[in-house]
Amino acid sequence: MKTNRKSILGTTFIEMMIAIVCLSAVAIATFEIMTQSQETNDTVNAWNMLTQWGQTAINKVNLDVTQACVLYQNDTLGNGYKADLQSEAGFPALATSTLPTIDETGTFSQDSVSDGTSTRTGNAILYATNTLPYISKDPADGGLVTPTRRVDMYRMVYYYLSPVTQTIGASATSLRLVKWTSREFADYNQVAAITATERTNFVIELYFDRGIRHLWVPRDTSDTAFYAIDEYGGISALPEPSFTIPTGIDADGNAMVKSVIDRLGRGFASLAWNNSTTFRTPDIVPKFAMGSQAGAGFPHGMEVQIIGPTGARQVLVRLVLAYVVSGAGQNLYSTEAHTIVTLREY
Repeated sequence: MKTNRKSILGTTFIEMMIAIVCLSAVAIATFEIMTQSQETNDTVNAWNMLTQWGQTAINKVNLDVTQACVLYQNDTLGNGYKADLQSEAGFPALATSTLPTIDETGTFSQDSVSDGTSTRTGNAILYATNTLPYISKDPADGGLVTPTRRVDMYRMVYYYLSPVTQTIGASATSLRLVKWTSREFADYNQVAAITATERTNFVIELYFDRGIRHLWVPRDTSDTAFYAIDEYGGISALPEPSFTIPTGIDADGNAMVKSVIDRLGRGFASLAWNNSTTFRTPDIVPKFAMGSQAGAGFPHGMEVQIIGPTGARQVLVRLVLAYVVSGAGQNLYSTEAHTIVTLREY
């Protein structure tokens, strides 16, 4: 029987090369599919995280601002209070942090170029909010039944953007959304209205039971609004000049200054910078303000407008978050979250 020479010698060189080429093509295609699949998964994860973080942040802002009793704006009064807030080295405010200008008869809309420096839109919120009132009990019944005196209590709350040296995309700095909260203050006018004999004991209770150190006159300027109290029940005759509004301390002894979303400002996620040639998000930044690239820039991924009379204020807060997904290049994704809060100032 005649033996087939090809079957003895095996695969030819040309056939081997064809097989290698085919396998390489399949490997390259498989690699590209895997890469695209990974990038798709990264993109989906980025969108999901941004959406969750944005909604969480806006929900916190919504809940807090709803409880505001005094809103401050970009004027002498508001900027005076903002300047007197105790700063926190770990959470510095963006140099261009600006309060909005309240428009009592306007609507939410984009600022015009002609507004110039008097733009209505801000990128920070400062307000006073009520905390639990302090109620003194009648010592005759052991303090168990009869309330004798009640005064309102307040804190100052400041939401602002804080830069942190963490690269995101082509930017060497990221942005965090920070909530700053003051210590509590008791209402000066209500305490002063108590008869002298009772007032001394009441102030002592405020000092020791609630840890109060100052009384506050709502809506007075920051230089004339704060009166010191002491452990003997005394109230200073004059307001404390050049008063620095102290940061609150929580139950664990920590300063009440913190990022609203911990994951922002850690190198891969941030409040969005203004759209520019080096940082461009799918969502428009800014949308309401006239954006500026000068200095630290304004307003970036937080925009605030306040409209309506004191009895029916409306506060618009818009946040844009950005996330970097690394693949063949660096892709920048974003998501927008916003809220409109209605409240009554008093």
